[in-house]
Formats: sequence, structure tokens, C-alpha cells
Amino acid sequence: TEADSPFCFLAACFEYANWKNAVNPKEYRCGLPIAFDGSCSGIQHFSAMLQDPEGGAAVNLIPADRPSDIYKIVADKVQKAVDNLLITGTADKLEAIADEETGEITQRLIYGTKTIAGWWNSYGITRKVTKRSVMTLPYGSKEFGFTDQLLEDIVMPAVDKHGEGVFPQAQAAARLMAKLIWEALETTVVAAVGAMKWLQKAASAVVSEDMPIHWVTPVGFPVWQEYRKMALKRVDTVICGSIRLTMQVAQDEDAKAPNKLDPHKNVNGISPNFVHSMDASHLMLTALAAGEQGVSHFAMIHDSFGTCPGNAGVMFKVVRETMVKTYSENDVIAGFYKGFADSLSEKAREKVPELPPKGDLKLESILESKYCFC
Repeated sequence: TEADSPFCFLAACFEYANWKNAVNPKEYRCGLPIAFDGSCSGIQHFSAMLQDPEGGAAVNLIPADRPSDIYKIVADKVQKAVDNLLITGTADKLEAIADEETGEITQRLIYGTKTIAGWWNSYGITRKVTKRSVMTLPYGSKEFGFTDQLLEDIVMPAVDKHGEGVFPQAQAAARLMAKLIWEALETTVVAAVGAMKWLQKAASAVVSEDMPIHWVTPVGFPVWQEYRKMALKRVDTVICGSIRLTMQVAQDEDAKAPNKLDPHKNVNGISPNFVHSMDASHLMLTALAAGEQGVSHFAMIHDSFGTCPGNAGVMFKVVRETMVKTYSENDVIAGFYKGFADSLSEKAREKVPELPPKGDLKLESILESKYCFC
């Protein structure tokens, strides 16, 4: 029960027992899936498509004697920023607040960054603090989203366990840490952050022409993104004669803006949808390539490539080869741009920045990296 994944551990115990008790252990056929998981796959894909050596090193696209831990890298950068704030941060101050009805003036303590940094320094900045924010970055999460995640995962559980003394002002603590994580990521995965910003500006330009956004993945799968403004209608109903239920139902279109694309949803959705389509393409290509080499048993989940132990060696090799082939043979950002560029007006085309620059990461190095999928 204390294992990292209790039921996976239990399954391994059962499999070991079955092997030990087999009549001929040498002929025992193990069906326990062996999975090779990507190291923060969204950033892996952005780093590979833009050949970013710094981001690639952080997510193990470059061979190394030891695995790189991007969550720890970001945590270490945040710790340095906290250390700096402990010296140079702003001081606490009192803010006067007047009651609009009575005119009574009260004072509220506004904590400075020096004090808030002290809370975090006492709590401890580990990879656990930064992990979820780093993981969700490629899927559209930003500083505001980081704040909510930190409140949910770190700050409030700490307050519940140790009392308010650990984080006297929860929202302020989460906001500062979210800001520090975002700043650390901007210097760790520069290309990934740049690519996401470019995709959002490109999406904004396309939607401004009232056109859906579409592209084709390296496996040839067409993707169509078309978030339209919806009107919500309140429905009050009764279930089983006594249970009252109120729900909001989305209608086909917003009566105030019939059939109009929703700029906000399309811009926010483009980065996660684009990178999800790329790792989905990689998964499909990996399954096809492994199948051609005799693998017929798969346990695939998003960025986890599993098969039975007897075929693990093939999967270990193929998952790397398809990643290299995907981005060696396809410039997916340029392909995305070509898909809509000719349809834009000159004014809209001017809103799209230059394509994100590529670095000098040699994609073939992925073949030699032991830890990019492990």
C-alpha cells in the first residue's frame, strides 16, 4: 500500500509468483505490460519540432549518463528566485480601507514578496511544487492556471494539515509561486513557450477572418478546431417526482452572435489541441512501425508506449525512431501556417509573426538517449 503505484506493484507480485510456480519457468509467458513513458511529452514534442537543444536536454531528448528532471530544474531556478526575494523582496505594508456605508477606516496587512518568499522557503520548494505546472504548460496552462493548481495541490493541503501559519495568505502564496514558476519556465523551455505564443497569435488571425482552424498531423489525420459561441439555457426539472435538478444546457448557437466563432476559446485551445494531435500522431506511427516488426500486443496511453516484455526491446527502439522520423520529415509549424496562409487577407496575415526559429538540436541524438522514453 506504500508503493508509488500500489496496484501496479501488486500486479507485478502476482506475475512474479506465477513465474516462480510455473512448471517450466524458462517457458513462462509474461503478459505484464512494460511501458516506456515520455519525459513531459508536450515539451518533448515542442522541443523536437523546433530542434531546441536547451528544452531538449531538460526532457531527455539528448543522451546523458543520468536522466534529466525538468521538474527539479524548474524547482532549483525557483529556489534561486526565492533566495533573491528573501534579500531584495518588498516589505509588508498596511493598507487603509474605508467602509462605504459607515465611513469607518480599518487597516489590512498586505504581505510583501520578502515575507511570502519566506513562507515558501520554510515549506520547501521541491519538484512536487513545480510538477503539475510544468506538465500542463504545453497544454495551455499559464500563470493564472498555475495559481489555481498550486492552491489545490500544495497550499490548501498544507494549510489543512499544518494550519494557516504555514501560508497565512493562501492566494498570495499561490500567486507568487505561479509567477516564479512561469518565469523559470520561460528560461528553461524557451522554444516551447515561443511556439505556444506563436500558435495563439496565428489562431487569433485565422479566427478574425471567421475561419475555423485546421491542420493535418504527420500521420495524415485531419484536425478541425471550430469553437463557436454558445448560448446557455437554464433548465429546471424534477427526477423521480421528488429530486429537483437545475442544469445549464448549451444551445446550438448564441442568439446574440449567431454562428460566430469564439475567439477566446479558439486561441486558448490551439496550443493543447496542436500538441495533443502531435503526440497522438506519434503514438499511431509507433504502433504501425512496431506492428511491422512483429509486435501485436499494445498498452498505449497518450505518451506511454507499452507492450509485453518479450517485445519491449523492439518498442524501446521504435518509439525513438518514429519521433526522429516525425520531425525530420515534417516541419509541422510551417505546415500548419501553409494550411491557412493563402486564405487570410493581407491585414490578417500581418498579424501572424515570423515562424518560430529552430535551434541546432540533432534529432538523431534521440536514438541514443536512454531516458527520453523509459
